[in-house]
Amino acid sequence: MKLPESIKGIFTPEFVRRFVFDGEQAEKSMDSSSNEADEAVKYLYRLDELDEILAINQKLLIEIQNAEGNKSSSTSLSNLRTRQNGVKDTIGKLTARGEHLRQKIKKFEDEKKEKEHQRNEIDQNYEQLNQEKNQIIKEQQKNKGDIDVKITEIISMVKSPYLLSEELCNRMCDLGNNMEKLKLPKIISERFFTDLANEDYCVCERCIGEKEKTAILKNAERYLGSEQQSVLNTIKSNLMNCSYDSRLNDAFDELTQLRAHLNRLTTRFTNNEEKLLKTGGEEAVELKTQIEKLIEDISVSKSQLEIIESKDSSDEYLTEENNLNKADLAYKDYEQKIAAATRTNAALHKKEIIDSLIHEIKMQSAAADAGHRRCSE
Repeated sequence: MKLPESIKGIFTPEFVRRFVFDGEQAEKSMDSSSNEADEAVKYLYRLDELDEILAINQKLLIEIQNAEGNKSSSTSLSNLRTRQNGVKDTIGKLTARGEHLRQKIKKFEDEKKEKEHQRNEIDQNYEQLNQEKNQIIKEQQKNKGDIDVKITEIISMVKSPYLLSEELCNRMCDLGNNMEKLKLPKIISERFFTDLANEDYCVCERCIGEKEKTAILKNAERYLGSEQQSVLNTIKSNLMNCSYDSRLNDAFDELTQLRAHLNRLTTRFTNNEEKLLKTGGEEAVELKTQIEKLIEDISVSKSQLEIIESKDSSDEYLTEENNLNKADLAYKDYEQKIAAATRTNAALHKKEIIDSLIHEIKMQSAAADAGHRRCSE
């Protein structure tokens, strides 16, 4: 069948395989937990062509810069190109490594879920112990929620420092009362200008005659700080109205009790776990060991992925060799240097605008699809 020219470009091999002929592939595409779902979105919305545009955009910039560079062939330009290509290779390796780690994490998590399911099936054979385990887990979840609420409450109260101790509260009240007696800052400012006007010489050692005296007293009002007075009055009022009570101490006591209860629940869970392991035999022990190993593997892989994908610029451990963000910044830095060396800053600026627009399109397409999938679920 010959397709109309207007839609011919839509039916690429990847699109046809996913949405026309391969029913199993289509089923995978409907699974939100599958990587294939993201791949299907890419080909459905033609996001793969956006990647091609990015590659072409980069190629055009390099061609322009090469053309300009040939006009003034320079060893330094060649060195910049070599270093930039080295960073580009690193970005490719880090991207592939990150994708590999994500797949490993998903594989480990799926295995862990399966092992936990097998372990739960064994535990269900011992009804009383299993019920006790589930009850402990419920209590642990509630206890952790109560701890989070109490910590939030404490953080909120700490913003009122007079609740920290009765002594601090009294000192804050005394400070407020002393400030009220001093009538700062207007009275002090007023006294300064009055005293200055009655002096023979200014602080700058210029003579103060009648004309200068009149000017100082006339203009003093502009420097008496009525706005500062308003702010200071608010501070004084807050200080003088401090009132200590035991809310914060009580909250810390309650938090201590909640954490003690969490420790007791942890001990109960451990004892219950040991009983279930004994009754479940070698199979239960082996599953427990496998689950713990998978938890460790997941943690290690996530730590490695965090190093690659972190955007914490303050982390000195991150370099362009182990971190994508640092590598991207290094690549762009070389782009800027090459643009300056070849006088192609305008071309680089245009390339960056196109890159920015395409990345925004991809992000919005992914966000829209995620929203549709949540609605369908």
